[in-house]
Amino acid sequence: MEKTNVPHVLFLPFPAQGHIKPMLSLAELLSHAGFHATFINTDYNNDRLLHNSDISSFHSRFPKFQFISIPDGLPPDHPRSGRLYIRDLFQSSRTVFKPALRQLLISLKEGKGPCQLPTCIIADGILCFAIDVAQEFEIPTLSFRTYSAHCLWTYFHLSKLIEEGEVPFQDENFDKPISCIPGLENVLRRRDLPGICRFENADEPVLQFFIKETSALTRASGLILNTVNEIEAPIITRLGSFFNKIYAIGPLHTLKSRINDSSASNSSNGILWKEDKQCLRCVSEVWKMGFDMKDTCDRSIVEKLVRALMDNKTEEIMASANKLAKLARDSIKEDGSSFINLEKLIQDIKSMTS
Repeated sequence: MEKTNVPHVLFLPFPAQGHIKPMLSLAELLSHAGFHATFINTDYNNDRLLHNSDISSFHSRFPKFQFISIPDGLPPDHPRSGRLYIRDLFQSSRTVFKPALRQLLISLKEGKGPCQLPTCIIADGILCFAIDVAQEFEIPTLSFRTYSAHCLWTYFHLSKLIEEGEVPFQDENFDKPISCIPGLENVLRRRDLPGICRFENADEPVLQFFIKETSALTRASGLILNTVNEIEAPIITRLGSFFNKIYAIGPLHTLKSRINDSSASNSSNGILWKEDKQCLRCVSEVWKMGFDMKDTCDRSIVEKLVRALMDNKTEEIMASANKLAKLARDSIKEDGSSFINLEKLIQDIKSMTS
């Protein structure tokens, strides 16, 4: 990439499928807006991404886009899957990724890299070391959380859950309501909390990792969420107590349709593994568009829920699903909230150049 005054955004996703895919969608949108984009993957994930993508087609559409890979710090024989993989990545993200990012920025500052120093860094919300490194070079950082506002709001209250004795769980009553999270009183149950809340010890390193990373998020210049403002407005408003700027620009995979190119759907999908179509987000109690199987999926449970749907819930669920679908579709129109928030993000990054 030539060195110009065009904004240059460096993207740093956490090296897992559910984080890489939405980050790549965001990177494509900003590249389409005329920005230089540098996307950092681990060597392992970069190889998988290149293998599963039509890279020549991708670069023909995004000539100002480059992929850079760094080691993940794991031994060659590591299976790189499952919970152990994620746990190991939490550790290596600090010990390996942080110095690798610093060295890359040093090279760019000294003019040894293929492009100029980034205008800003968009980093995954659990890679907050990027904020520290960026500050050394006086580069603004935007944090990107790839899940819902409701989920992030819950993470901000992990310490409170521990203080109130809600976490770790004292018994196996997973249907017990959670009452100490403002705005979600008696909406969430134990089973709805993140899986890290099921550890037996509050000092569990993974749980403490998320508490520290979530707290560090507030030092970023802004927060990007892959959600729709109209669907999560009350919680997004509450998150405003932590962030000066919040950009709700979801659903990102649909917002990409603003890139008017027939090849957009198949050149780079960010696929590293076989697609998993399972759902989690509030579906049963908040958005009223599904049933909760309560961790159990067997013939009797499926039969019971199908009968309940056929007997008296069809109209309610269809109405809720249609309402949410309309909100999502409307959000990406030119006068929609996600489209407008994306434009605000683009203009704010442009203003960082000067």
